[in-house]
Parts: sequence; C-alpha cells; structure tokens
Amino acid sequence: IHQRLKLHECDLCGKNFSQRNNLKRHLEEVHRTDGMKFECYVCSKVLATGHSLKRHLLIHNGPKYTCEICAKEFTRVYELNIHKKLHEDE
Repeated sequence: IHQRLKLHECDLCGKNFSQRNNLKRHLEEVHRTDGMKFECYVCSKVLATGHSLKRHLLIHNGPKYTCEICAKEFTRVYELNIHKKLHEDE
C-alpha cells in the first residue's frame, strides 16, 4: 500500500498537505486575511476566493453525475468515480 506523506502542516489549523502548493492554496482559501470574501447568491455561503465560489456554484446549477447503483448525485465526475469504488466492496 502506498501512503502519501504529508510534509506541509498549516500553522493555523494543523491540517497537513503532501505538496507545498496545496498548503498555499489552503491558506489563501480558508485562512484569508485581507478581508475579501465572496458570497454565493443562491445560499449566502461566504467563500474566500472567486475560484472557490465558482466551484461552490456547481452544487446549485452545475452538471450532475449520478451513480447508477444508488442514484447519489455528484457535481464532479471524479467524486462519482471515487464513490463507485465504495460499491465494489459490497
């Protein structure tokens, strides 16, 4: 079994990342300090970046990918693919 090493830890919340770029993105999106926020016009959720708002909006009006086994819906095809693997163990 291959296990990814998590070498980069967030000093603010303790979350670990295997790549420095992922830690940097986490800091920008979760712990933004410049006060800039982006609010979803559908549900009023506040996000830290325009990119995260765009990704969030897929929940409301993006394409849906449905599991043909249990009918659960996903907004990202890779999430559906990960989910399908859970059914392989059933």
